[in-house]
Amino acid sequence: RITVNNAVASLGDKAPPDARLKLDGRALKAAPTAPRVWLAYKHKGEQVAKAARDEKIPSVFSRVRLQPHVCAVGRLDVQSEGLLVLTSCGELARAMELPSNELRRTYEVIVHGRVTASKVAAMRRGVRVAGVKYAPMRVLVSDARDNRATLELQCREGKNRMIRRICDHLRLRVSRLRRVGFGPFRVGQLPDQNTVVRVPVPKRLRAFLSGAA
Repeated sequence: RITVNNAVASLGDKAPPDARLKLDGRALKAAPTAPRVWLAYKHKGEQVAKAARDEKIPSVFSRVRLQPHVCAVGRLDVQSEGLLVLTSCGELARAMELPSNELRRTYEVIVHGRVTASKVAAMRRGVRVAGVKYAPMRVLVSDARDNRATLELQCREGKNRMIRRICDHLRLRVSRLRRVGFGPFRVGQLPDQNTVVRVPVPKRLRAFLSGAA
């Protein structure tokens, strides 16, 4: 009477969360489970991938060691570090990554090169690099010296290596890129860089889910 992905089920079978379940040919809807969210710190030199693309580069998941179905919200490249948001809910992860939901990613970036007013203005109005259009960012400059500065950048999109490509386009060399915030979450919520912390899911994020009231 029961099928899992159109195959007749047997006693003891287990179904993945996205399986298509039917009883007597009628689709069953699984009861919604509350999403869970954890915060962790990704170190420089780690990759954010469960199936390692390069076995010589350690995966942050081998250190964090959460349940197999937990996924990362967005990515950080191997040379970047900082706040990593992890969740048991794929729908929540996808919703948080959508620029239309206006969750800002905040980065602390140390660059070498002259940070001029025109370069800051370019970041604020949006930059096109190699045919790819990058949306405007909020930019705050601090600790500026002749050939070095610290930038706080906020953006709503997370395209692959976006900040590094923008900085390189503006002749600014990134020496450190650290994510310090993602939406309502901050790196300061972590007691240290090796502790994983489970945090409540804010009401604003729960509203992204299709089953939310």
